[in-house]
Amino acid sequence: MSSSDKGPGDRHVLYSESDNEIWKYSYPLRRNTVSPWMVPAISILAPLGLIFAALLLGQISILEAHFALVSALGCVMTTGMTTNFIKVNVGRFRPHFVARCWPDGGIPVFEPDGRPRCNDAAINPLEGMKSFPSGHTAWSTSGLAYATFFLLGKTGCFVGNSNGGGPFHLVLSLLPLGGSIWIGCSRMQDYWHHWEDVVVGFSLGIFMAWLFYRTAYAGVMSPNAGNLIVGLNPSNNMLATAIGAGGGGGGPSLGFTSISSNGSGNSGRGLLPRRSSTGNGFNNDPLNQV
Repeated sequence: MSSSDKGPGDRHVLYSESDNEIWKYSYPLRRNTVSPWMVPAISILAPLGLIFAALLLGQISILEAHFALVSALGCVMTTGMTTNFIKVNVGRFRPHFVARCWPDGGIPVFEPDGRPRCNDAAINPLEGMKSFPSGHTAWSTSGLAYATFFLLGKTGCFVGNSNGGGPFHLVLSLLPLGGSIWIGCSRMQDYWHHWEDVVVGFSLGIFMAWLFYRTAYAGVMSPNAGNLIVGLNPSNNMLATAIGAGGGGGGPSLGFTSISSNGSGNSGRGLLPRRSSTGNGFNNDPLNQV
């Protein structure tokens, strides 16, 4: 049976066992170092854990927590859907594709048009055609990079004044991002992805994290780093009134309003220690995927 009757395989072919590219897909099939169920758990719990911790410690308001949670969840969900869309519609042979298609060590057989003809012992070969981009890397980076941006903003590492955080805060803020780099490296060590898949997945995750973070917060290098930015609609009287009252002004402020962690319009980063605030017919895949 051809492994590419449907799915991304039609876009990529191996012309013969002597093809000088086939070595890229002839690595052993190994189990995942990071199980697939851990990826959404890490990408969601990391930013949500920081946000809830800041809320419970009184460093941010309920309003800020609401917008931060919506932004973080939107980031992770959008990244996951985008990654899966690319996997299905672009695809690429995984480094262990030969071990999936001919797990008994038999000689690879090909269709006249160059498509691999997997034998009956094949292990979910369609899954072996979803290497690009790395889902583990993209998904985990989206959540962990969001957590990094959140910490960078709250500690003010790049503000460049007396309110900015020091080297310790910078290292602390970069720890979540380091976790996503390790996950990406594990995908190459396990032979589930090529290095290009991991680089693109990492870049996608970083971009999504930055994009969604900036919908809620000022840039980490901005003088207002760590302050929430909320787009107010004049018809949203309830939210506008709540923010206007919190700012102590003479009424609701329409347009884009920068809100500090204590719910006011004043600048401040609630996580700084010096400042307090309130408020198909093949065998089932025995290994995990993504």
